[in-house]
Amino acid sequence: MKSRITIAVLALLLLNSCIVKSLFPFFTEDTIQFEQALLGNWTDSENNRWEITSLKEKIKKENKGDLKGFFKDMEELNSFSKGYSEGYYIQRHDKKRTTSYLAVPFKLDGQLFIDFTPLTMELEFKNIPSLVSYHFVTAHSLVKVDMTDDKLSLKWLDSDKLEKLLDEKRIKIKHTKTLDFPSYLLTASSEELQKFIKKYMASSDDSKWSTDVQFNLLRAYDKP
Repeated sequence: MKSRITIAVLALLLLNSCIVKSLFPFFTEDTIQFEQALLGNWTDSENNRWEITSLKEKIKKENKGDLKGFFKDMEELNSFSKGYSEGYYIQRHDKKRTTSYLAVPFKLDGQLFIDFTPLTMELEFKNIPSLVSYHFVTAHSLVKVDMTDDKLSLKWLDSDKLEKLLDEKRIKIKHTKTLDFPSYLLTASSEELQKFIKKYMASSDDSKWSTDVQFNLLRAYDKP
């Protein structure tokens, strides 16, 4: 894609080692469900500002209404149309930096989730050697979304819970070990990931959505 939106070469602090990461998206084309109510400006408990906009509308705005001009060929356009066109472009502004993300909403058994991926970010560390940056791979993470009135809850799937299930052989899902911490990276297909999510949702574990990575947002009505 020809855009200022490019894949980040470093993982953001927000997407730290406490979340489950997957090589493939958690969504499938048939489960995508755009939620208009999520659009707008939000603030978290630390008074950081979140801007949630339509990715498709952002691309059109940057390219003067020409969506096709954003892509180098029809293959890229078709790939985008199969999922990411119904995604969000999210920017989070804190006191030190602005970070951006691609977020694709989808529903399973009536529950709204977001497939979350980091995009460009302003790095604290400059002059990163290209040989180092060549080794970074952008992963997907799973966010459980709950919204009531002007409150928005974002909960990332916790890695400790997944590792325990895998170590105790209570679940079977394709994964590999890496040098990172946590060492598990899911390598299952999107369809297999959704089968796992449904079984996980149906489990009797009352604390299955407990996580160290959670944001509770309030809608902000003032101008950004």
